[in-house]
Amino acid sequence: MVQPGPRTGVVTEPMTDEERNEFAAHEQVIKQGLKSFIEVGNALVIIREGRLYRAEHITFESYCRAQWQMGRSRAYRLIDASAVTEAMLPIGNTLPTTDLRKIDLSSDGSGVAL
Repeated sequence: MVQPGPRTGVVTEPMTDEERNEFAAHEQVIKQGLKSFIEVGNALVIIREGRLYRAEHITFESYCRAQWQMGRSRAYRLIDASAVTEAMLPIGNTLPTTDLRKIDLSSDGSGVAL
C-alpha cells in the first residue's frame, strides 16, 4: 500500500521495520552532532571569555592550536556558527519571529548577521 508522506504529500512506499530503525539511528546521530556542535562553540566562548587557558597558554589562539590542533579562524567560526545555530533553532517547531537579519548574532560583536 502506498501512502502520502506526512509533510510533503509525496507518495512513498511504506518503510520496513529495519528502515525505520536505520532512519531513527541516523537522525539520532544528526541530533547529537548538532548538540555537540553547539556545545563545542559554547565551551570555546567560556574558555576564551574567562581566559581559562591562561595557566598554560598566553593566548586563546595558542591554546586552540596546542590543545585542539585548531587555528584561530576555525575556533572563531565554531563560536560564531554555534551562536547563530542556537539562535535559529526552532522553539516548538516555530522559527523566531524577530527579523534575524537585523540582529548581530556574532559572539564578538563583529556585526556578522544574517
